Amino acid sequence: MQVVVQTRFSYLGQSGWRSDASRQAEQLFDPQRLIRRFALFENITLPSLVRQTDGDFRLIVLAAAKMPEVFRQRLLALVTDHLGDTRATVKFAWPGHASKKMAMVVKAKFPPSEAIIEVVLDDDDALATTYVENLRIGVAVHTGQLLAQHHYVFVTFPRGLSMYADDGKIAIQNRMVPFTNLGLALVAAPGLGKNIFAVSHKRIGERHPHVVIDSGQPVYVRTVHGDNDSRGMIGKDVIDDAEAKTILAKHFPHLIGLNAKLLMRD
Repeated sequence: MQVVVQTRFSYLGQSGWRSDASRQAEQLFDPQRLIRRFALFENITLPSLVRQTDGDFRLIVLAAAKMPEVFRQRLLALVTDHLGDTRATVKFAWPGHASKKMAMVVKAKFPPSEAIIEVVLDDDDALATTYVENLRIGVAVHTGQLLAQHHYVFVTFPRGLSMYADDGKIAIQNRMVPFTNLGLALVAAPGLGKNIFAVSHKRIGERHPHVVIDSGQPVYVRTVHGDNDSRGMIGKDVIDDAEAKTILAKHFPHLIGLNAKLLMRD
């Protein structure tokens, strides 16, 4: 079953983002903002995909057709350099509903009646190196009965980390949220009409067939910074440096030594 990671990168249109930038071209395409977004994408998100222990996945990046050409070319080159043009697709789309635009790309690239595993990954977040491997195993082991009954199922890995800058250095905290776009996947055939973006994530547990898989290990990083497109929430208990380095080395090695300035506006 094919794993398809789906990422929005500075898309101009309607989506679940709370920031004004996603709906205002002047803000969204401000050169300084785009430079910061590229830094996050290149240093946090893409390396987490390159390092996957199971590299059999596809990446779809949805971006704005109105993005200035120099940044369009930079995005294409960046994605291709990291994953190659056989594993990654960049779709530049005109304004509209991001969920519908992404669904159109998925339906065009994959057979309508064959189930795939769709994964949400924001352009400033990261997946643990074993995420794709463990997701594929989890789907195979835990979803058979629900798929037979409902023909689709959401899979959520609730345990992850929040990462932000604190006193000039990287700080991380444990995060445990069962139904959010982080660590979330949808198993369904593209022709079924289900959409991993056009759903109330918080209500998945009430409204949809689902499986919660918690291995006790973090499977994603939620990055909190000055340009978050959605509201970044952090708690009070910061993991001490020694433990944080151990956790990152095991699950997110590319984040060791990350420059804290990437997470700040200035």
